[in-house]
Amino acid sequence: MNEKKYTSKQYLEHIIKEMKFLENTAKDMTFEDFIKNEEKQKAVVWSLFMISDSVKEITRREKDIEAKYPYIEWKNIYRFRDFVGHHYLGINKEVIWDVVKKDIPKDRISFETVYKHMYKVKDRGFDR
Repeated sequence: MNEKKYTSKQYLEHIIKEMKFLENTAKDMTFEDFIKNEEKQKAVVWSLFMISDSVKEITRREKDIEAKYPYIEWKNIYRFRDFVGHHYLGINKEVIWDVVKKDIPKDRISFETVYKHMYKVKDRGFDR
């Protein structure tokens, strides 16, 4: 397998992209719709897994990032990866839904702020 090493910047961009995907996926959906759609459930959990894995990579590379941006729940986000990897049969769909509907929108804004601060950009086009 050809493993490519990604930069922290690329991981942050990926996190933001996945968060936007989750917001768009859940935008016009109710919890009942989510429960009935196994494909959406799998896509959402996979997207959360990728976000979690990317956060774990960033915290490994950027040793002071958790202290610099304490308003992000870094550990809770990257621990999700381990939970899903080992307890996938015990995933609570209501918790997943709440994360997508309540946490992801505010977390996306926080990660956009981190990105803009770290890479000294005013606008990355995240709002589009």
